[in-house]
Amino acid sequence: MDDINKNLDKVILKNEHWWAECWKAENWEKIKPYFLQYIELIKNCDYRMRPAAEIKRFFNKNGFNIPQTSQDAGKDFALFKAGLKRLTSVVNRGFYIGEYGIHFRSSTYNKYGFGTMKPFEFKSDKLIKEFILI
Repeated sequence: MDDINKNLDKVILKNEHWWAECWKAENWEKIKPYFLQYIELIKNCDYRMRPAAEIKRFFNKNGFNIPQTSQDAGKDFALFKAGLKRLTSVVNRGFYIGEYGIHFRSSTYNKYGFGTMKPFEFKSDKLIKEFILI
């Protein structure tokens, strides 16, 4: 924890992509009804062909004005409606699990070195025996 506490003053506000996320169950329950409203708009279509104009109208009608229409935008909308904020760590704590996905192919995976990324490890990580929700 000392490593983390010494670096808390380095937190900066940025609009970053959701590469990974972790939810406390109580916060998920707060945002879930709003996120399901977004899911309702995309549930019967190929995600790549989602109704962008309809999603933007829905967001705007609810006071949420962003150009994105992705699932990440749906989660941002849900957080906004629930009065919550998100915090994304710039410290890499995970691995990519595949070369193919909706957003990229193996050429992109290889170009940016996603297969060679190593998670950052704090010295104190070696002391972790279990995870506890706080």
